[in-house]
Amino acid sequence: MAEDKPYALNKKSVYGFLVISAANLEAAAEIAKDCPILNGNGTSEEVREAMRLR
Repeated sequence: MAEDKPYALNKKSVYGFLVISAANLEAAAEIAKDCPILNGNGTSEEVREAMRLR
């Protein structure tokens, strides 16, 4: 069976996201650095502002 899709087939990857509340991006990066979910081999983190809360 052939599939023509705009992405590569990869059965080993799991994607997801975590939402945290932090004072700024630097504080969020520190929280993410200590997250046990991201401490495995081959994992990475990307910290970005999703929405600004008051």
